[in-house]
Amino acid sequence: MSIVSAAQAETILLEAWLAITTVPAGPELRSRSVHNCHFKGLSSLWLTDTLRVFVAKERLPGTGDVDDCRFLVHNHRYPLISVPVYGVQHNIIYKEHPGGVPYRKFRFHSGLFRDDRRPLLEPVGVTRLKAEPATVDQPWFMNTSDVHRVYWPDGVIALLKEHRQPDEINTATTDAYLVHDAYGMPCEEGLYASMGAEDYDRLVDHVRPHVLHALQRLL
Repeated sequence: MSIVSAAQAETILLEAWLAITTVPAGPELRSRSVHNCHFKGLSSLWLTDTLRVFVAKERLPGTGDVDDCRFLVHNHRYPLISVPVYGVQHNIIYKEHPGGVPYRKFRFHSGLFRDDRRPLLEPVGVTRLKAEPATVDQPWFMNTSDVHRVYWPDGVIALLKEHRQPDEINTATTDAYLVHDAYGMPCEEGLYASMGAEDYDRLVDHVRPHVLHALQRLL
């Protein structure tokens, strides 16, 4: 994990600004956009083939607590950059450590690639992880081997730029971790719900002024 320069963040913000102020998103991007991404209340909108935005209009239960067991600690299928746009975003890195907290490790099969839209956790074993607070409201780069979680005390808007080729799709499993006494994945029911055109447009309208404001802060 590393901090991203202001110039890199500005490039991603400009890409988002152009996407939400010029050509309307086509049906393919809209169909990939979902409500309840990871947990209920968080929407994921695709703005371009490799750029999406997370939107939560209000505080999400459990996400204001760094130790909340309901949020999966995880890695990603692609290297990516996250650019906070609105709200306070904490990024927490986790590393294996003999003195860490016991976690159950799983192979995570995303509901995005399953017919029933339900994520699947395949048990691997138990390991110990140590949390290392990394960034607060800073753009950051993560490789596929980095394990993390984010938490937000309030509503949030954050851009995620994936480093991959256009139209590249990786359906491989990722790693996911739950604290040892957690009963299972949070909010398994209703994840990855389809987003209608009206919802997509409404959320883009919500995001637009915040992206502009974030750009103005950098320029």
